[in-house]
Amino acid sequence: MSIEPAPDDVDRLFARLERVEPPPDLQARILETIAARARARRRIGRIILAPALVLIATFSFLAGRQLSASGALVLADAVRTDLDLVLAAPVDVALATIDLIPWAHVGAVALGILLLAYGGSLMLQPDARFRALDRDGGWP
Repeated sequence: MSIEPAPDDVDRLFARLERVEPPPDLQARILETIAARARARRRIGRIILAPALVLIATFSFLAGRQLSASGALVLADAVRTDLDLVLAAPVDVALATIDLIPWAHVGAVALGILLLAYGGSLMLQPDARFRALDRDGGWP
């Protein structure tokens, strides 16, 4: 035995509603909109990737030149060949390393890598599955 509550105004309104059929091309319009948005995302990804690669290449080259000119590579070689230097004066070695690293170039390369990752994720979002659904006659 179940006790059903008496129908209220909302129940009566829903009972009077008529079923409306969706437009026949609704599914095709939805799939086309999804595919257009995916194409736009991939286009934006390509637009982001090109400057990111240029940024990484340029500032990696400049960072390498700066490291070479500042003597940081000589310090790295000295640390690699003589670990007693690090054990004798670890603070001095750390301060010299921090002072010789071109942080602006490193930051620009890091920004380029972040842009590369973001642009790549935008480019790799597929829309092929929506085209296959449209071609096969719609959703299962």
